[in-house]
This record gives sequence, C-alpha cells and structure tokens, in this order.
Amino acid sequence: MSNHRSKNMKFSTLSKLLNTLRYNSLNIISIARQLEQRHNDTCYQIKLLEEKGIIKKEVNPKNNREKIVSLTEKGNKLSDYLCGVNKLTDVIM
Repeated sequence: MSNHRSKNMKFSTLSKLLNTLRYNSLNIISIARQLEQRHNDTCYQIKLLEEKGIIKKEVNPKNNREKIVSLTEKGNKLSDYLCGVNKLTDVIM
C-alpha cells in the first residue's frame, strides 16, 4: 500500500477552510482545530492552496516559529464565490 497523498481536497474541506480564514488570519494549529483534523493534514492542505495562490503563510512577528495563514486576493474572491453558492443552495433547499 502506498503512502501517496492525493492532491485533491474535498469541496466541504475547502469551503470550511476558506470560511475559517475569511475574516481572520490564524495559525496552523487553530485552523486544524477548526477543521477538526490532524495538524499534518492541515499543513498539507495549506501547502496545496499556497501553491495555487489561494492562501499565504507569514511568520508571526511575535513568535518566529509560528506561521500565520491568511487568504490572498484570489482566496478572498474564491471565498466570496463559495459563500454565494452556499446562500443559493440554502434558498433552493
């Protein structure tokens, strides 16, 4: 059996991650808690989204060992779009 990780992310996970970062910049531990998943899985998903220009990581000026994650302009646009889709789904259902 292979330990190969998929480069795909569930839509629900993507939506929840973007919603979590929509108004706040958070450290990776806080994001993992919000998503109710392991730290390593969260780091991998953040890496994938960072490579696509959706989120960015910066060093926390108060703690050089900690990374703060936030949405880029592209990430904000995607978050706005997904928020609109969720609202539309609520109306339809």
